[in-house]
Amino acid sequence: MLVDGEAIDSCIYLTMWAKGRSIMTVEGLKGPNGELSLIQKAFIEEAAVQCGFCTPGLIMTAVEIVGTGKRYNREELRKMISGHLCRCTGYENILNAMERIVEETYKVVGTQES
Repeated sequence: MLVDGEAIDSCIYLTMWAKGRSIMTVEGLKGPNGELSLIQKAFIEEAAVQCGFCTPGLIMTAVEIVGTGKRYNREELRKMISGHLCRCTGYENILNAMERIVEETYKVVGTQES
């Protein structure tokens, strides 16, 4: 989940620490009509989900990464997700999805700043 825009491990975050903070979970990413976010779609289209155990945390980490507006290379992304445990995908498709959404977002942001 994101706490004030920062991805954290929800399993070790006490609820009392959340008072007065902005909390977002993967369920909060859906659009007004229930449509998936661009990040969720990228994970599906790149086959970056299998059992689903790690998926919410990785998606929320991707939200934080995309929120920086910075362009990251594959090694930087690999390091940024190093705290996640995925036993199914070998991380390659996850990294493909993250590279894709970072690049797509960066192009949109870069276009608006020009």
